[in-house]
Amino acid sequence: MPDETTQTPAGPAPRTVLVCPRLDQRGINTFASLTPTPRGAPLGNDSKGRPVYQRLERWSLQAAMAREFATDACFVGYDVSRDGVPVAEPPPRLTHNVRPALQAAGYSITCDKIGNDFDLKDILAPKVVAELQHKFDPSCKKVSWAWLSSSLELEVIQRTDALTAELARRGLPHAAFYRTPNGFRLLHLLSEPVPAGEKFERMLENLRGLHVSLGMPSDKACVDWTRLMRLPKVTRPIEASLLGGAA
Repeated sequence: MPDETTQTPAGPAPRTVLVCPRLDQRGINTFASLTPTPRGAPLGNDSKGRPVYQRLERWSLQAAMAREFATDACFVGYDVSRDGVPVAEPPPRLTHNVRPALQAAGYSITCDKIGNDFDLKDILAPKVVAELQHKFDPSCKKVSWAWLSSSLELEVIQRTDALTAELARRGLPHAAFYRTPNGFRLLHLLSEPVPAGEKFERMLENLRGLHVSLGMPSDKACVDWTRLMRLPKVTRPIEASLLGGAA
């Protein structure tokens, strides 16, 4: 299985990523301004009409992957720019509905990262999944790494190695790999940004089709350009409550 470390992307400057400090941070559904006047005014409203003030945070990719967060911090694959330059202050979390308004205001939303989730329940044989769920937790719809025997874990590792080798051969080496509680995530960097929306989502669908053809289907939800993906070293809500931290 690939090393569970972040690889520094090649190029003249470090790749950056927009980080959402909390999974439940609200996104804008209607757009006001990315440079509001007076300063501190809402950036837009969410789907319920409530004002949104909080921005995402722009990190170096390497720092975001290495940082231990006290929250369930996530990253997104998009960024907002004007005239090819990322906006000075990071944007808020975006939704599908706000894209036309941002574009009309002269902003571009592009994606230069692809994150794919692979769930053990999808890559193991259905019979094996059913046996594991029956043995460990009949009410659970997922499969945990802790449930796997050493031989079954080795099988997953070997299949993952084969997947990443084939993707690299096809020009998609991974920039980051890490386990999740119920599978693993691969992060790829694109050589050129792609406009957010239908074209990018078709690219994601085609990539998922390749995963399926290689016998390692990725999560169907990963074809959404607005998707939030948890970073490697986060504190999930149940862990935070046990530690006395923020939920």
